[in-house]
Amino acid sequence: MGFATYRRVLATPGVRPMVLFSLPARTPIGMGGVALILFVHARTGSFGSAGVVTGAFTIGIGLTGPPLARLVDRHGSRWVVVPGAIVMAAALVAVVVLGELGAGTVPLAAAGGQGQRLGGGAADHGAAGGQVGRQGVELEAHGVSSR
Repeated sequence: MGFATYRRVLATPGVRPMVLFSLPARTPIGMGGVALILFVHARTGSFGSAGVVTGAFTIGIGLTGPPLARLVDRHGSRWVVVPGAIVMAAALVAVVVLGELGAGTVPLAAAGGQGQRLGGGAADHGAAGGQVGRQGVELEAHGVSSR
């Protein structure tokens, strides 16, 4: 796929803002896991605990992706991503607060996983997942297959 194809895709109405907002929204997928491992290990001294907390976070991302993408398709990304980002931020703050208070693995894992389960994954999955499906006809009109 050459640069001309990217230009055609980005020229499709509504695609450029979606791409610009989805890139930073996807940062928690990679960085969230790394940050959780470093933070939980520093607080508990255990890579096992860090792995459990990060696993809960990652499983939450995987479980929330499809339902959140469907919500984006039905309601638009703004109505899913913004509340999801707020919930995700609150969950990560809860992990930090619990970690600073010396909480064990189970409360840390519950807090890390809840942000994803309750909507934080919207920032990771919904911003690009649903809107591209809705815009598939427009992409094909610009000579780009959405499959």
